[in-house]
Amino acid sequence: MQNRRRSQLLIPKLVLSARLTFGAVFGLLACGSGEQLPARESADAGDEQAQVNSGVNVCPVFDGSLVMPQRIGPGQSSSIVVRATDPDAPDSQLVFAWSALSGSFSVSDKRATSYRCGEPGKQRLAFTATDRAGCVSTLNVDVECLAN
Repeated sequence: MQNRRRSQLLIPKLVLSARLTFGAVFGLLACGSGEQLPARESADAGDEQAQVNSGVNVCPVFDGSLVMPQRIGPGQSSSIVVRATDPDAPDSQLVFAWSALSGSFSVSDKRATSYRCGEPGKQRLAFTATDRAGCVSTLNVDVECLAN
C-alpha cells in the first residue's frame, strides 16, 4: 500500500501593483490609480492561484464654459463660469484652480470667477479640475484685453 503524504506549501504574501493609463476613451480621459492591491493566495498540492482586482479612474470632464464679455477694456472685468464633472465620483470632491500669465481673479479656487486684465492682448486663462485620485484636466479660456 502506497502512503500518500500531502504537504502544505507555504507561499509568501503577494502584493501586486497595477497602474493603468489610457488616453482618450470615448471622449473621457482616464488616469491610473497606482494603488497596491492584495492578491488572494491559496495552495493545495502545488496549485497556485492569484486574484488581482484593478480599477480605472476617469478624469474630470468639462461640460461647458461661459465668458461674458470676452473683450474687456481697462478697469473692466469678465465673468467666467465653467461646468466640470467627475464621471466616477461626487462632483463635490473636485478641486479647482484658475491661472493666467497676467491679470487677476476674484477667486481662484471656484468654478465661477471674475477676471481683470493685467496687460492688453489675448490672455489665455487656464482652469484645472483635479479629482480625488489626482487626475488633472485643464480647460483653456481666452479673453481679449483691450488697450487704453
